[in-house]
Amino acid sequence: MPRLTGELQRLTQCMRQYKNKLLAPYGIGTRSAQILNFVDLIPECSQEMLAEKLMLDKSTIARRLAVLEERGFLLRMPNPADRRGQLLRLTEKGQELLPVIREVNKKWFDFLTEGEDPEELERMEATLTKLLHKAQEHLKGDEKA
Repeated sequence: MPRLTGELQRLTQCMRQYKNKLLAPYGIGTRSAQILNFVDLIPECSQEMLAEKLMLDKSTIARRLAVLEERGFLLRMPNPADRRGQLLRLTEKGQELLPVIREVNKKWFDFLTEGEDPEELERMEATLTKLLHKAQEHLKGDEKA
C-alpha cells in the first residue's frame, strides 16, 4: 500500500509540472489556477472558505491572493457580514483566463485517460473519492484533539 501513496504523489507532481509549464506564460501556476477556478464556481467566497476547501493554511492563501490581486486577476472586498473577513471576486482579466485554465485541465485529463477503460476510471474515481473523504474526516478528528 505505501506504493499507492508514492504513486499518487508522483502523479500529482507530474500534473503540477505539466500545468505549470502551460500556465507560466499567463503568470500563474497550478495552485493559482485552482484558486481562480474555485472563486469562479463560488463567487464572493471568503478567504477562510477557500483555505478550507483547498485544504491550505490561511497564510498560504493570503499570499497567493495578494499575488493574484496584484496581477489583476481578482479583487478582495470587505465582507459586510464579517468586518474582519474579505470576499473574493474575479476581475475581467481573471474571467478571461478561465477558458485557458479549463483547456489545460482538459488536455491533462484527456492525456491521462486516453485508451483507459471508462468503467475502470469510474471505479478508480469512486475509490479515490472514498479515500479522500476518509482522510478529511481523520484530519477533522485530529483538529478536535
